[in-house]
Amino acid sequence: MLRRANAQDAQVVLELLQQIFTDMELEIMQKYPQQIHNLLEETFREPKVYQNTIVIEKKQQVVGVLIGYPAALEKEINSYYQKLAPKYGLPRNLELFAEESWPDEWYLDSIAVAPAYQGQGLATKLIAALPQFFDVSLVGLNVDFQNQRALRLYQHLGFRIVGTTKIGSHQYHHMQKSIFPND
Repeated sequence: MLRRANAQDAQVVLELLQQIFTDMELEIMQKYPQQIHNLLEETFREPKVYQNTIVIEKKQQVVGVLIGYPAALEKEINSYYQKLAPKYGLPRNLELFAEESWPDEWYLDSIAVAPAYQGQGLATKLIAALPQFFDVSLVGLNVDFQNQRALRLYQHLGFRIVGTTKIGSHQYHHMQKSIFPND
């Protein structure tokens, strides 16, 4: 079952996202893992965050998550993290997430599926559900140069590479796809 996330999903969503955070090797997350976890858990309980999240359930358990937002909200979301950072012993000028989105796109920030459910098409279902939950016509995302499996998946789904960016110490392809109501 696909549904919009709610504040009570915070813990399981963060557990699923931990796979991504580990792969990204962000220095700030390695230096302050518990503080970052606590910050992310609190911010996920904010409606502007969880309302931009879709989860997929199997056997009444969340096993997949997709988080995104309109590019126009990126600065507001990042400033919210920065405002809360000192509460967790983190610098106020915290640069947890770089400017990752491109103008006029709905930015797919993160997508993760529990290891036991990978390879079953759940990520594809989450992406296909975007128009059901959000007013979206152009979706953008970043995929690590080293993650060829994800690159192939996104290309198979119709995303195309439109540029590159660096996040932390990793290079990423920026990919986009136009979404139409009948996609």
